[in-house]
Amino acid sequence: MDMFTLPDGTVTSDAGSAAEQWAAAFYIARDALSVIRPVPELILGGKPVRNLDEILCECDGALSIGDK
Repeated sequence: MDMFTLPDGTVTSDAGSAAEQWAAAFYIARDALSVIRPVPELILGGKPVRNLDEILCECDGALSIGDK
């Protein structure tokens, strides 16, 4: 029996569910990266990053896919 590790670190034997959860995690992570990419430039430019907590929560969202 094949086992698949999910984005949250748990394991399942359901290949379809694993594929769906990894796809969802990928798109969440991609969206989070697009938001976080400009942050270093803002910091280096001395500009405030007012929504850093929201950005980090969005990144953490990729890890929560599959949590029950």
